[in-house]
Amino acid sequence: LVSMLLDRQVKTVKERGSLCKKVYCLELDRVFPSIQSIADEFGYCRENITCCLRNVNNQKTAYGMHWYYINDWKIFKNTID
Repeated sequence: LVSMLLDRQVKTVKERGSLCKKVYCLELDRVFPSIQSIADEFGYCRENITCCLRNVNNQKTAYGMHWYYINDWKIFKNTID
């Protein structure tokens, strides 16, 4: 039973991985494969980063850093170059 549950979790993560959007951090100059990978590495709350990415309530930063979906960052960068 435990093995079946673990297999199901691994499949879910793999499936979700293909749906994840890459995230760029301006201050770290680094691309992350997903919001979850940022949460795992730094212990940050995914919701705070998501609010920044979606500009909820005009939120520009999360944890003192600017976060962008990679496609949004490429568009933004092209407008300032």
